[in-house]
Amino acid sequence: MTQLSAAQRIPRSRPRLRSTWLYRPGTDLLIAWSWLPFYAVTALVASAGTADAVVVAILGWVLAISLLHQPLTLLLVYGDSGQFRAHRRLFVWGPIVAVGLIGATAVLGLWVLVLPIAAAWQVFHTQQQRYGLLRIYGRKAGYGSPRLDRAMCYLPLAAVTALVVALPAASDQLHRFAAGIGSDNASKLDQLFAARGTILLLLVPLVVAALVAVGLYLRQERAACRAGEANPAKWNYLLASAALLAGLVVNPVAGLVAYVAAHALEYILVVDRTLAARYGRSSPPSSLLGVLAGTTVRRNLLLAGFFLVLALVNVELRGTIPATAYLVIIYVVGLLHFGYDAVIWKARRPAVAAEFGVRPAAPG
Repeated sequence: MTQLSAAQRIPRSRPRLRSTWLYRPGTDLLIAWSWLPFYAVTALVASAGTADAVVVAILGWVLAISLLHQPLTLLLVYGDSGQFRAHRRLFVWGPIVAVGLIGATAVLGLWVLVLPIAAAWQVFHTQQQRYGLLRIYGRKAGYGSPRLDRAMCYLPLAAVTALVVALPAASDQLHRFAAGIGSDNASKLDQLFAARGTILLLLVPLVVAALVAVGLYLRQERAACRAGEANPAKWNYLLASAALLAGLVVNPVAGLVAYVAAHALEYILVVDRTLAARYGRSSPPSSLLGVLAGTTVRRNLLLAGFFLVLALVNVELRGTIPATAYLVIIYVVGLLHFGYDAVIWKARRPAVAAEFGVRPAAPG
């Protein structure tokens, strides 16, 4: 019998995995799971069946939070001269073009075209934000596939959306709580339910595609574990995303509240951390935001004051100007938010990459 050498007798230890967070564990957990209290409260109240007005109020407040987070993009752009100079032409002409487009839509009465496009773009924008965070987790750990990350952001959501539309409970809840999401949003969902037959035909292919994406992702993570590259911090974010999708199936109205809240709160938290990283340094401030957000106290006061002023302006506008004019303002701000975000958060930019602690992606 051959005697084993000492090296052969010692079992090979697995590489030790290290969590690489976006910021700190507490902040990342808050980013991933901030939607959970909204879901729990809404599901609890909705299940009672006797407090529909409370659910409607929750929907209204969450949509207000979603509305108020959008102008943060304008603060980041127009409050920093360096940011503004980087894309001066876009930031000068953007508002003019947006007002022209949305104003023409209002004059021509084309809201029926704008509403579904805006709804689809909102979902795309939300998922792109989640995709961006997922990519940063992977890049901080030094592994991952952009295609797989994108597939994980879109295919499971598409499958869950088709499944929810196929469930009678979702349609019932829409009619129960339509007042809370507004007539425009309710009409968008009505259009979705009207296409139930087509969506049912797509359900099986979408579920299969989602399962394939999940399987490929699990294989990627298993390989990363063996190589000692896997990032458990990313798993936390993926788990929270999966739980949110499961919540949509179990209770669609609570899931909708959580989905909207998750996007807005994620954005607010990332902006807060960005302000701290970008302007909370000892060097002399070189922009307005450098003065207003240079310390923790000033940054907190800035954000609190910003949201308070926006809330008051929003209430005043809704009560004093025509509904069409109000919608024009809302959609102009939303369009600028979507367009500017696609530019200012690109991790290919060295400054953005540095704030997240990753190397800029190679061009091409």
